[in-house]
Amino acid sequence: DALPLNANGKIDRKALPAPEGHGSDEASYVAPSTREEVLLAELWQDLLGVERVGVTDNFFALGGHSLLAMRLVSRLRSRAAVELPIRRVFEQPTIAGLASSLRALQQEAELPLIAGDLSGPQPLSYAQQRLWFLYRLEGPGSAYNMPYASELAGEFDLALLQAALQALVARHAVFRTRIVEHDGEAWQLIDAQASLALPLIDLSALPLAVREVETRRLAAADAKRPFVLEEGRLLRASVVRQGPEQHALLLNVHHIIADGWSLGVFATELGQLLQAIAQGQPSPLAPLPVQYADFARWQREWLSGERLERQVAFWRAELADLPPVLELPTDKARPAQRRYRSGQVQVALDAELRRAVEAISRTQGVTPFMTLLASVQVLLARYSGQWDFALGTPVAGRGRSEVESLIGFFANTVVLRSDAQPERSFAQLLQAVKARALSAYEHQDLPFEQLVDRLNPERSLSHSPLFQVLFLAELGETARNAVTDENAIQARALADTTATRQAKFDLSIAVVGSGDGLAVSLEYDTDLFEPSTMQAWAGNYAQLLRSLVGMPERAVGEVEWLAEHERVAALETGQGAALTTSADSLVELIAAQVARTPAATALIDGETRIDYASLWQ
Repeated sequence: DALPLNANGKIDRKALPAPEGHGSDEASYVAPSTREEVLLAELWQDLLGVERVGVTDNFFALGGHSLLAMRLVSRLRSRAAVELPIRRVFEQPTIAGLASSLRALQQEAELPLIAGDLSGPQPLSYAQQRLWFLYRLEGPGSAYNMPYASELAGEFDLALLQAALQALVARHAVFRTRIVEHDGEAWQLIDAQASLALPLIDLSALPLAVREVETRRLAAADAKRPFVLEEGRLLRASVVRQGPEQHALLLNVHHIIADGWSLGVFATELGQLLQAIAQGQPSPLAPLPVQYADFARWQREWLSGERLERQVAFWRAELADLPPVLELPTDKARPAQRRYRSGQVQVALDAELRRAVEAISRTQGVTPFMTLLASVQVLLARYSGQWDFALGTPVAGRGRSEVESLIGFFANTVVLRSDAQPERSFAQLLQAVKARALSAYEHQDLPFEQLVDRLNPERSLSHSPLFQVLFLAELGETARNAVTDENAIQARALADTTATRQAKFDLSIAVVGSGDGLAVSLEYDTDLFEPSTMQAWAGNYAQLLRSLVGMPERAVGEVEWLAEHERVAALETGQGAALTTSADSLVELIAAQVARTPAATALIDGETRIDYASLWQ
């Protein structure tokens, strides 16, 4: 009826019963027998967290998803020297099926990723090179800061926290890295040793209400304070004391040395180090096989020659004749140059809809990410009238097992072209999205910045190249607590302290698991959209998703997506008073629109598109 608690009111893990195993039932269990089957079973047990796996078990039925499939491919590359296409995991999701694929595959010569001498200048990774270019172009700023602020309740030991942070600085060379330029080329320089200051700001003498306001002001100020890449110290931390058992930890790291996955590694390792140091134990962390600078050097050697050209050729064909801009209906005219002003709205979706998304994903043989991606493609197609466009989606970029525990900037962006044709059923669309996503995953090693350079799409200061909408979906539990000690400290994220986000795209849509349901977040460019419009779009998406998963055989161009009050308002449009305008003719109205948006699409006839300037001519 209740979880057992210890004297501090926390879950008493030692008193919990052992969890029941997942996997095959006794009646249907077939044990792995061949060398390939045994290897796969070991990897599945580790990745999926199950005690036993039979050869007929389904990877996705046991909790697998796209990210875990990519990690499986990485582990196979390291353990068996086999380059298994990720598509095979979806096509043959049982151990028996994958084992036969392994036996049939020929080993591809791989360039080993090994540790090297880091005492001299080291090349930047491709991702770092892009951020360095922006840094040199725009100067120091906060756009690529990754701040985190949390309140710490309970007994607090400043020296303990500083020791744990210092151990992380010693463990991960990226925290001791400076970016310098020599003869027009940027290099990483890694200091052999570096200390991390942990200043304490004492506000305990102030009134309680003032303490809270001042803590948030300090957190916001730290989040906006730029890093100087040439000087290094790209991680900083400070502690704010509000009372004897009330503190706030302010952390900030520059994106050029870390990504979202890295923050999870940081949180996990910091927690383990805190506990070990508090108990007087040595570090429980296994030595790192390589450092991020080793990966950067390896990446430039590995992604070259024929391998690079194969990746480029795929993307050149995949994105051929892609329209340069997704013309969403905006509230304001697109400015000549982006100012990256960001707004955000959120909407919660209930547990019933989440279960429906997961159910249709199982029956259609796709992941929930693919289902949510397809639904977003339909939404944007209905708004824009375009059925051919591209979305961007972030990927971890950690295709090798050696880098899974590293802190560094590995993340990449993959471009996914839409397959949302109006006459297709949602079930048909899901299969098309699956095929395209798997092909993209197999070619995700090409850095986005290199893709843009090679394809050389139409460039403009007013919009991002190749795609203008970013999509992210994560239904698993991803939040990790950086500083929770089992016996003392409790951490809670400070709200509204990281208001430094910038809208790098017209629109970024994120769908994440939230309790039993889903949370949909729309981050938008405030130079294009009003908050009320985004709130309406979030509601439309919820309605559309409910309709799509409820009627997967219906054509996506016919599925209901408007809220009832919007549908009534649309039907009533034209029944009121005539619109008054100062223009004397339709020609004048068109001329005004030409002046505002000459490059925007004016007419669509099948595959033919005419912009306003051409229409006017």
